[in-house]
Amino acid sequence: RHTLKPISLGGADNPLADVDALFIMGPQVPLSPRALYQLDQYLMSGKPASIFVSSFRPDFGSMRTVPIRHGLSSLLGHYGLQLNKDAVVDRKNNERFNVPVTTGNRTRRVAINYPLIPTTKNIDRNHLLGRQTHQMVLPFVSSMTLDTDPSPSVRIDALVSTSQDSGSIQSLRHIQPNVFKVPAPGEAKGPHVVAATVTGRMNSFFLNKNIPPPAGMALD
Repeated sequence: RHTLKPISLGGADNPLADVDALFIMGPQVPLSPRALYQLDQYLMSGKPASIFVSSFRPDFGSMRTVPIRHGLSSLLGHYGLQLNKDAVVDRKNNERFNVPVTTGNRTRRVAINYPLIPTTKNIDRNHLLGRQTHQMVLPFVSSMTLDTDPSPSVRIDALVSTSQDSGSIQSLRHIQPNVFKVPAPGEAKGPHVVAATVTGRMNSFFLNKNIPPPAGMALD
């Protein structure tokens, strides 16, 4: 039996001391240096964490993307996962979605197959997390690049990739459905890695660095 509870990072105490497994779900604001330190030390203790982040979110009022600055890119990059500032689209394998369509002064929602919500069956079935998963839905997802030469004590594996029909668009701005009728200039053809695992003995991101103080406190 498991108990789920919210955790606030960045304070003076250690809120992760009694946590057995950590989920970080789509942060929309930057984690503080102190919060990153607490997360890093939690991982250095050998406990597991699942981190769900994207580089953008949709704004259906303006039908544009909004960049997300979660502050995790440097930390995850240190562990061998480069988060790309792109949007993955799939015109063939995707979910239906009610998209607002404006005609004159009237806005209505129309159900369409939306390329910004790719689906995929490219899942590592040998991993516990993918063993009984037939298909994954990946709304508004960004890709990642894996370190191909990690230290000998670290193993990095792709867990989920999009289909070969998918594409990656850098600096996507507009999200109207007609934008995705044809590939965008510079669109990188898939498959693209969107989830990965890192295991082994890693060095701390804060090795040889000062420990960040809690918010409102200064270093001695």
